[in-house]
Amino acid sequence: MPLVPPYVAALSAAAPARAGEGPARDAAPVAWLDANENALGPSPRAVEAAREAAARAHRYPDASAAALRAALAAKLGVEPREVLVGNGSSELVELLVRTFVLDGEDVLTSAQTWPAYRLAAQVHGRKLVEAPMKARHGVDLEAIKKLLSRRTKLVFLANPDSPTGTCLLEAELTPFLDAVPKDTLVVLDEAYVEFADAPGFPDALALRRRYPNLVVLRTFSKVHGLAGLRVGYGVARPDVADYIERVRPPHDVNAIAQAAGVAATSRTPIARIPMMRRMDPSRGQRITNSQSRRPRRVPHPWASSDHIGFKSRRQRSSMGRSSARIPSLVTPSGGGDSCASRL
Repeated sequence: MPLVPPYVAALSAAAPARAGEGPARDAAPVAWLDANENALGPSPRAVEAAREAAARAHRYPDASAAALRAALAAKLGVEPREVLVGNGSSELVELLVRTFVLDGEDVLTSAQTWPAYRLAAQVHGRKLVEAPMKARHGVDLEAIKKLLSRRTKLVFLANPDSPTGTCLLEAELTPFLDAVPKDTLVVLDEAYVEFADAPGFPDALALRRRYPNLVVLRTFSKVHGLAGLRVGYGVARPDVADYIERVRPPHDVNAIAQAAGVAATSRTPIARIPMMRRMDPSRGQRITNSQSRRPRRVPHPWASSDHIGFKSRRQRSSMGRSSARIPSLVTPSGGGDSCASRL
């Protein structure tokens, strides 16, 4: 009798810590562009709320995260029973697969997108179907539509996509949603939604009124700068949210994360976007040397408001040289390409 199922044996454990990780990381001469972290850090209000909650760390957190869900519901204009919370949006991805994808059903997504979708399918032994991306790393909805079948239970779309930074517009998204069967859930992962400024970018929360099978995921990790606390959230119709809540482990969102999340929700994150753009005023076209303050142009085939693409090792090296000669880590996206965050 095997110790684990074959699909578990085929998985790889998390990579060991790299140079500069751990307590001394902030002092390490490495630009962690592949981590997509917010260079501004959390807001002072969120930090203070976290400190106050830490003083009560001997108490278990609210298993239902009622205060956080209520704050998010008020902010998003939905009902608390429609709000999902999790230990990062990655846990919500895993919970969606665990809760809804039965044996013999498929998870459909785009190749070269955020790997959490692939991992969630693999860890539960569910079949993953991946559609190829467009030539310039855009999500190809027509290719995904052709792969829809009676076995498709979940479709994951990151918008804006990570790590490519490309985005889907409402004009192309709505015809796709019209073609998806009503009993197939479409998960629109909007981790970077606050950075999306393309004309015609969809209002996913509004689209839910037309498409009840649409689930929207977001996170406190990016614009709110709370990546280390692991708190993600989403919005789904009440029955979908209820089933996920039945499966979600109790106390998965710790008390400090809940408190910081409530405090961050009370602050308008859009106010932080202009500060981030002043850090890189050409919006993905220049990297500023932090020592000389002299901007140097970096060649790249695609860029968005939150990511920069690099086609080759030479371009990645050019980016590193223009970043004050600090080693820079970027995210491979397949096909020899890489992406770097500009958060």
